[in-house]
Amino acid sequence: MERKLPHHNDSLRLALYCNSHYISAVAKPEQVSHMSALSIRKETPVSMRFRDDDLAIIDRGAALTGLSRTEFMRRAAVQEAQSAILNESVIRLSPDAFEAFVSAIEAEPVSPSMKVIERLQRKSPWDN
Repeated sequence: MERKLPHHNDSLRLALYCNSHYISAVAKPEQVSHMSALSIRKETPVSMRFRDDDLAIIDRGAALTGLSRTEFMRRAAVQEAQSAILNESVIRLSPDAFEAFVSAIEAEPVSPSMKVIERLQRKSPWDN
């Protein structure tokens, strides 16, 4: 069964669907050699609206990190999404593992090593 696509231009239609599983059903034999010349889009554009003051902050942050606005926002969005996912993740433990975990967090703190004590007593570089 041949699937009809919503676009009228055959080359546009081919480009839009070149990375889908519909290629074999849609592409004409004379277009198959042309498909290898097309690059498969691995990114999807996202359009967003921002207030001017928010965009100024984003642009400043991007400039300070040496990133483009797009890359800065992409990284921030991915980091926030990962954080949301991790915050909602469920960790399953056996009863024995849970008891060991509770014992570890309720136990008296171990006294710090001499190396840790020495480092905590050092003067900060900015205090010199």
